[in-house]
Amino acid sequence: MAMERMLLATIIVLAVVVAGTLALLAGRSESGVSTTTSNTIVETTTTSGNSSQTTSGGATPPWRPDGVISPGEYPRHESFGSGAIEIYWKIENETLYMALMGRTTGWVAIGFEPSRAMADADIVLGYVTDNGSVIVQDEYSLGETGPHKPDTILGGQYNILASGGAEHDGATIIEFSRPLRTGDSYDKNLASKTTVAIIWAIGSSDDPRSIHVERGHGALTLRP
Repeated sequence: MAMERMLLATIIVLAVVVAGTLALLAGRSESGVSTTTSNTIVETTTTSGNSSQTTSGGATPPWRPDGVISPGEYPRHESFGSGAIEIYWKIENETLYMALMGRTTGWVAIGFEPSRAMADADIVLGYVTDNGSVIVQDEYSLGETGPHKPDTILGGQYNILASGGAEHDGATIIEFSRPLRTGDSYDKNLASKTTVAIIWAIGSSDDPRSIHVERGHGALTLRP
């Protein structure tokens, strides 16, 4: 009888210990660290050939001045001259990123804020040479019909941060970036502008002094 009582007591003690251990484990599980993805930006990189695209929660792809206008690379776009020139652009961190696609294998150009005709226009002109070199010039127009000369010749600075381009199917694409505000007297301050007046032109050759074959004017909304 005494042996049975000792055995019963031992079983009760073991049951209490097991119950306590299970309760402790349950408490740790409930108070553990949880992972949430509701506010997490997921980055994915896809590679095709020699190019890669990174997206962050639906963000636009990274800008590359490679002469290729990728889907989503520029949120804004305007066409002028019945498609003679297509202008794409975006603004990030007070920098203007722009692409000019002209229906030509010659030069393409845009001028910001002329006072009348071409006078006082802040011009970016670019072309792709026969050997594939890309030339992008930062210029200023001295009169209503020019001439437009490089800022560096006039005493200013070259304020194109990065540029590139290519020719595709009879069209020239020039991409460039520049600060909205350069501090150069031969560049227009675009930082305070919502809408900017522009002139545009395209040439039939790679000679930047050759006469344009099409030209026009318009306006771009830089900011929403």
